[in-house]
Amino acid sequence: MDDAIDDADVVVLGVPDQFIVPTCKRMKQVIKPTARVIVLAKGVEFHDHKLVPMSDVVAEKLDIPVQQVCVLMGANIAAEVAKGYFSESTLACKHHDDLVWLKPIFSRPFFPIGMVDNVEGPQMCGALKNVVALGKGLLDGQGASSNTVAALMRVGMNEMRGLIKEFFDVPEGVFWESCSSQTSSPLATAEGIG
Repeated sequence: MDDAIDDADVVVLGVPDQFIVPTCKRMKQVIKPTARVIVLAKGVEFHDHKLVPMSDVVAEKLDIPVQQVCVLMGANIAAEVAKGYFSESTLACKHHDDLVWLKPIFSRPFFPIGMVDNVEGPQMCGALKNVVALGKGLLDGQGASSNTVAALMRVGMNEMRGLIKEFFDVPEGVFWESCSSQTSSPLATAEGIG
């Protein structure tokens, strides 16, 4: 790890959420103080009666400003992305300038990247959409009709949106990005960010 992140301007943190804290403790000793950290983990913590996004956990454990922590969330499977199968993702950073220079690092013709300047929404969508996906899997296993599955997905997305908006100020556009399992426009540009 030391060789991989020493003096790196961008560090992709691609470990499951349960390993974020120990990984950050180890990284803290060698990470460049100005590095941007891109979190891939789809999870959330609960502290002092509030939801805490992984970006906040990472910033705290690395002792860096939360503005230096971005997230990359999408309805995709890493092995399929690695094989070049078409999929998409949403890059979320608090600073517009970071979106502009980070997007080309990840974007490929088979992997378009949408961009938003709200970090909390994509993380919450990334975590909660998996709950809806579990429900879809259960319905598939019971032989439910496509109409039933479509209804579950619509209601599930609406419930996700309501829960997220209860805790965070998230622009409506975030709920149409890949991070929330909706269709993301591969033509999204930083200029379209509100």
